[in-house]
Amino acid sequence: MQIAKSARGDFSLTQACRLLNLPRATVYYRPCSRKDEVWLMNLIRDIWLRYPFYGYRKITCELRWVHQQPVNAKKVLRLMRLMQIKALYPAPYTSRKDKAAAVYPYLLKDLVLCHPNQVFMVDITYLQLGNRFVYLIAFIDVFSRFVVGWHLAYD
Repeated sequence: MQIAKSARGDFSLTQACRLLNLPRATVYYRPCSRKDEVWLMNLIRDIWLRYPFYGYRKITCELRWVHQQPVNAKKVLRLMRLMQIKALYPAPYTSRKDKAAAVYPYLLKDLVLCHPNQVFMVDITYLQLGNRFVYLIAFIDVFSRFVVGWHLAYD
């Protein structure tokens, strides 16, 4: 005997067997048709083409809230892997050490910061604007955490 999943999908097979007074071992789940998955895969591809930086979590939210599709994040992840699509973002390149580069000692280890303009630091952050990246460089006073200067650089 087969029991199709309801439109809302909020029942368990065990509950249905109890209601129908059937042994659980005689009932099995009939999977959804592949047509539903192809339609969902096309919808996922359309969202990903519009927002290529969305991962499976944001695509799931988009499907749930904008397109009113009750879908599980694991299913979206499985379909995205099947379609071989991923979110596009720059990978961090901060922890790779150049073997030929010199290693400098940390000069601020025993220094006590007691007034502004004593020590400065530089922070570089990349931001995505559309399909391009913008690099924000900030020159900061360490004691007061005041941004002394900044600059935007484009790819």
